[in-house]
Amino acid sequence: MIETTLVKMKKIDLKIIFVFALVIFGMSYELRGFADDTSSPTPVYRVYNPRNLEHLYTSSLNEKNTLVRIGWGRFEGVTFYGKNNGDTPIYRLYNFSIRQHLYTADLNEARVLSRSGWKNEGIVFRATVAGSVPVYRLYSSKIKQHLFTTDANEKRVLSAGNFWRYEGIAWYGVSATNSDSDDILLVNHRGNHTEFPENSVESVLSAKYSAVETDIQTTSDGQWVNMHDATVDRTTNGHGAVADLTLAQIQNLYLKNNSGQITQYKVPTLDQYLAACKQKGVIPLIEIKQATATPEQYSDIAMKFEQYGFSSTGYIISGYEEPLSKIESLIPTVNVMYIVEGYSTENVTFAVSLGIKSGLDMGYTNINQQVVEAVHASGIKVGAWTVGDINTLKYLQSIGVDVLTTNY
Repeated sequence: MIETTLVKMKKIDLKIIFVFALVIFGMSYELRGFADDTSSPTPVYRVYNPRNLEHLYTSSLNEKNTLVRIGWGRFEGVTFYGKNNGDTPIYRLYNFSIRQHLYTADLNEARVLSRSGWKNEGIVFRATVAGSVPVYRLYSSKIKQHLFTTDANEKRVLSAGNFWRYEGIAWYGVSATNSDSDDILLVNHRGNHTEFPENSVESVLSAKYSAVETDIQTTSDGQWVNMHDATVDRTTNGHGAVADLTLAQIQNLYLKNNSGQITQYKVPTLDQYLAACKQKGVIPLIEIKQATATPEQYSDIAMKFEQYGFSSTGYIISGYEEPLSKIESLIPTVNVMYIVEGYSTENVTFAVSLGIKSGLDMGYTNINQQVVEAVHASGIKVGAWTVGDINTLKYLQSIGVDVLTTNY
């Protein structure tokens, strides 16, 4: 019995070794052919392995797809762009004993490490200084891993805690997020609703800030529409619960303005809202107003974010846990924020479970310097809702709040 068990274990081990060898061979094969590709710029993909907490970077789409397909890790998006014809080669090394990768632009460092237990896997991409942004390097002594990003806000949030230590600029790349400044994200609450009906397409197209918040929920026939309240009574000339009305019935209604007057504007669908964000050049910040939805409805959100190019820059927020968990599993590159009244260890724990692009979106009256520092120490962002005056806005900016939703 014991011998049979040992034989089975050996077979399993051999399978694992075989798969691992295929992956390494695939990596080496792709890397050898890398220099022949002169397209520019080239996306650098980031894949995360939750089992050994490692991030892997590659410009090989085939390698990325292979690793995700065999379950090695989870694709986290294009974190920056390299240039295959750039002047700075970036080397990737692998250490079999600790199962970790290391990236460096320093050829001498690559040579030294390759003589001391590290395998040089070659040039994974090239970088260039001209017309590029810094790629920041962070290190965690707790998991003994490096992380690279051109997102200055991600760098700032992670380095504010005790888990990651900022090690400076590793090289220069081309930003994939266009967030290469430390500017705080300012969000128009329900769009520019002082001039147009809240959550309307027109409120998006007249937005004052770089992001626009809206609220979505599903109709009786399962379609996402922009609506804050559970009923259409306050914001339209109609009556009844959103969940009891069809999309066609809602689209026959007219929106009211802040004064309660009926306008010529209609209730938009999620698709129309995202199209308006794309046209205006603003970031969508969408609050899911219901506790649950069908798998198809969550997939619809993910598909539309991909369609309009917001999978990495957009935000999904909610006061319910299920929508955030479902969306994060479908779009691991999207920003997700848990809406709460204030800080608690339970709230932080859930937000952290959503990954490094998550955060707590708290009522602004419950936020102070200590709260911001405590949330940042967990490696996630801080959001504030809903600010109504300039002095409070400036104060929250000064203490390091990352996302500010405002009526101002």
